[in-house]
Amino acid sequence: MPAIVDPSVVLPSLQQALDNDSIQIYPCALDKMLFHLFDLADGVPRMSYLRLSGDKQVMSLVQFFNAEPYEGVKCFDAGWAVPQKFRGAGLAVETFLAAVRELQNTFFQQKQGRAFYIEAIVGSDNLASRKTAEKVFGCSGESGIDSISGCAVLQYFRRIEASTSL
Repeated sequence: MPAIVDPSVVLPSLQQALDNDSIQIYPCALDKMLFHLFDLADGVPRMSYLRLSGDKQVMSLVQFFNAEPYEGVKCFDAGWAVPQKFRGAGLAVETFLAAVRELQNTFFQQKQGRAFYIEAIVGSDNLASRKTAEKVFGCSGESGIDSISGCAVLQYFRRIEASTSL
């Protein structure tokens, strides 16, 4: 059975693409130290947000994918990853919140709706991601079983409106 989706698997190829200048990244509107890239992952639109070191090493990554609507409202699946050498400094939380602010800014500037949800599905055994999720979602998550991997997971949702403070 496949494992739970893990954004950290793209870190090496993302870093290589940056090193080879084979992808173009752009500074974000609100946080000029955060960069974004929009592309397709297996034909599915993906929004990636990166925090880089001074020597252009990926320090943290947050990705959003379109998901099924939640309670009839637009929803984005979220995932994050931090390379081993940058872990323990709070970068996942910092980058996630900055990325959601950027998404919030774009979503409401383009008048795409009155609200949207962010969803994250985290393996129950992934303590670091659970701590990050609890901080950024403000809850302990709903227990369940991942339909693809069969693994125990926690599912988190957060509603974002124009007035939501992050």
